Amino acid sequence: MSAAIWIILSVLVLTFVILLSPVSALIEYNGDGCSVTLRYLFVRMTIPRKTPKQEKPRKNDISPSKPKPKRKGTLRDLVELLKLVIKTLGKLVKSIRVRDLKIDALIASDDPFKTAILFGTSGAAVGVLLPLIEQNFRVDRRTVNVNADFEHNESSVDLFAKCSIRVIQVLAIALVFAYNFLKDKKSKEAQKRKDVANVRAKSK
Repeated sequence: MSAAIWIILSVLVLTFVILLSPVSALIEYNGDGCSVTLRYLFVRMTIPRKTPKQEKPRKNDISPSKPKPKRKGTLRDLVELLKLVIKTLGKLVKSIRVRDLKIDALIASDDPFKTAILFGTSGAAVGVLLPLIEQNFRVDRRTVNVNADFEHNESSVDLFAKCSIRVIQVLAIALVFAYNFLKDKKSKEAQKRKDVANVRAKSK
């Protein structure tokens, strides 16, 4: 084979690998923020969670260290966040494969009796959350735990997800979106010209 053919074959193989290679994402969420680690081939990028700055202890300060603040958030917060993600990604959501999903929620309040009531009604939030996930994402495995916490005053929720999507799927959806966008734009322009022609015809 000539050098040109080898170059063409190499380009085709490289393009094939690029299109079929998945983009993986490791997502960790709680009420204080979100951490996302993206990986594609040999490239890795992490968007760190925003954490509040902590004051450095003084050298002469011998007081015991304060416990770390408890993570906050509720199932309702998580539901609203997922709705926002689904609305933002649009049709791209259906192509995302969630290989592993874990959600741990603790129901708490400043009153034990109120905590018990909130825990009893948390099933409604789970009833919204699970269908929202299963109807919009391809989920291989999921674990959802909801427990009552009588030792803290605020509820908390933690999410851990391993996701992936192939580049060719992103490109396909982008092309379909561009086609529909241009088609809709041309349709509106044609309708606008038709309306202008009708107005001119009536004015004569």
